[in-house]
Formats: sequence, structure tokens, C-alpha cells
Amino acid sequence: MQIARIIGWLLLVLAFFVFGRDIVVGYLSGDFAFMPIGQLWTTLDPSGPAIVAGVVEHFYMPELWIKGYAIFLSLWVAPTFTAVGLVLIWSTRPLKGRDAARARQRLTRPPS
Repeated sequence: MQIARIIGWLLLVLAFFVFGRDIVVGYLSGDFAFMPIGQLWTTLDPSGPAIVAGVVEHFYMPELWIKGYAIFLSLWVAPTFTAVGLVLIWSTRPLKGRDAARARQRLTRPPS
């Protein structure tokens, strides 16, 4: 649970930095555009997408790469990572008050 919160915060920080990069590049070029996940992946590891595409197309189904991963890689980094990060942070938040009491009660109640 704690690891999911850390991953959520890391995704939020990464989304913040990528959005800042998008703003700076948009300001300098005069044309604002979000960075897609595929471009971020290619920037971090230039051969990564080609290797994964080859493995998926050879060992699995070529349609999986075209219809699944290619669509995922075209998503924008900042909004996608922000949404996933916030969901991870919110869903793994520590419970307080009545919610915590209900969770403890559910854990200690004998099965019926």
C-alpha cells in the first residue's frame, strides 16, 4: 500500500516536470502540444519501443501492438500520469475516524 502511494507521488512529480517541459517548449516554439508517452519512452530509452514491438508482434499478436500498445503510447504524459498518480494516492490514503473503525471492524469480524 505504501509502495502504491510512492509510485503515485512519483507519477505526479513526473507529470509536473513533463508539463513544465511542455509549457517551455510550447512557449519557445509558439505551438503548445503535450508530449505523448511514446515520445517520453523513446527519449528515456531509444531502443525500448522497438524491442517491445518486436517481442509483442513475434510472440503474441501483432494486433495487440497496433490496437493496444500503440494507442497507449499516443496518450499524453502529463494528464495520464496526473490521473493515475492521483488515483493511486487517493485509493491508498490512510483511513481516519469512522472509516478506520469500519475497516478494523471488517478485519476483526469472524466470517459468517
